[in-house]
Amino acid sequence: PDYCMFIIILMPDKKIINNGIIAISMVVLFLSIYYFFLGIKFQEKGKFPEVGEVFRKDNNVRRKTEGGLSWSEIDHSSKIFPGDKIFTGSASVAQLNLLDLLEVGMTSSTLLKIDPKIEEGIGLQGGLGLFTAKLSGKLTKSTIKLKNATFELDGKGSEIQVNATEEKTTVTALSGNISFH
Repeated sequence: PDYCMFIIILMPDKKIINNGIIAISMVVLFLSIYYFFLGIKFQEKGKFPEVGEVFRKDNNVRRKTEGGLSWSEIDHSSKIFPGDKIFTGSASVAQLNLLDLLEVGMTSSTLLKIDPKIEEGIGLQGGLGLFTAKLSGKLTKSTIKLKNATFELDGKGSEIQVNATEEKTTVTALSGNISFH
């Protein structure tokens, strides 16, 4: 449930029962508020396998889980799951390591979504801001979706830089094989 509501009727002659009800109500209310306002999404083991972690983080980096209601601060080494949206605030940067195969560098005021629908490898859905994506490890392909275009990095060391604004998106091939669909 997104919220819990409790009505407590206080009766002076049942002080112990009322104190117990108040204590339990306070705990449940606190947990409900924590869940609602921080967008904490409890994930079942195996249902949402992690796809990476935050390798480096400076200043304000936040996550909104798929289906979450709000953004919450993430720490260095926080796990990343399919469907997560990652945002860097002003004067903030983050480096993500996805499946130990794709390195993603995010500069300030950048929004990315980890694509939950990619069947092979890992995918990103670009939002706004400046980021780089580089293949490393054994991954041979990775997909990056940007508004109306899809880019595929093909081969270890392939790297692109994306600068997306409301008006336009600029993609620069930095190294390796990049295809456009």
